[in-house]
Amino acid sequence: MMKISITLKNLVLLIFIPTILLMITACGDSSTSQTTITATPPQINKIRVAVSPDWYPWEYIDPITNELTGFDVNLMKTIGRDGNFEVEFVQVPFDEIFDGLGTTYDVAISAIQVTPDRENKVLFSQDYQNIGEVLVVPYWNRAIWGLNDVAGKKAAALKNSIGARNVQSVDPSALVEYDNNDQMFSDLLAADRKIDIVITDYLTAVSYTARKPGSVRITAPITTENLAVAISKNRKDIKSVLDYYFALEVKNYVVKELIQKYLAIPPEQSPSNLNLNGSR
Repeated sequence: MMKISITLKNLVLLIFIPTILLMITACGDSSTSQTTITATPPQINKIRVAVSPDWYPWEYIDPITNELTGFDVNLMKTIGRDGNFEVEFVQVPFDEIFDGLGTTYDVAISAIQVTPDRENKVLFSQDYQNIGEVLVVPYWNRAIWGLNDVAGKKAAALKNSIGARNVQSVDPSALVEYDNNDQMFSDLLAADRKIDIVITDYLTAVSYTARKPGSVRITAPITTENLAVAISKNRKDIKSVLDYYFALEVKNYVVKELIQKYLAIPPEQSPSNLNLNGSR
């Protein structure tokens, strides 16, 4: 009888890659796959696109080539190529990215989540990905399965994040805010139990939990988070163009190819050990 030996590292990869590819592909298709390609959109010559290149794998500076790259960047480049218009990227800090819409640049793409508040200020394209928030808890903890379970616990989330707002909606006193993911996930497994739960997006959760298999578990998504391009309200022509080509790229499997290239990869293959990030 042939013996099959699977190392722990290979086991992690066997679990990690199919799981993340299946879930994100399903999420990404949930809305964009329903999009129909309408009449040919207006022709434009150029779109100025704001990006905040500090959010791997969506937009970042490649540490080897020192070039701007990522899921969002290559999606916009593909759309520009297929639409026969120039795409000019403008690098902007994320906390300022909405300020220059309509003046310094036309649109912004940086894993931007569609929210009601933002919809009051900008136009949004058809969403191109859907990434939900999840709870991450120690594997032995069988008392926490959904958002309501954070009440009375120590629930960690990044400052001003969607996760933080979700905790506050249930029990403001439960919220423990962090500046970075590394410290937050470290404290989750600390012997002194500094926190009970981490609330973050699925991509971030998988990236961190894959490093310590068997130590934590991830719940089912508790939210739906659509990612879309923010567009200046006076550029409805650009919205028509982007919606048309997003539908085309889904039909032509370009979005799935980008998922495989940038999202469905094990953590140790990330450039310079960069962590997968979700929406913001």
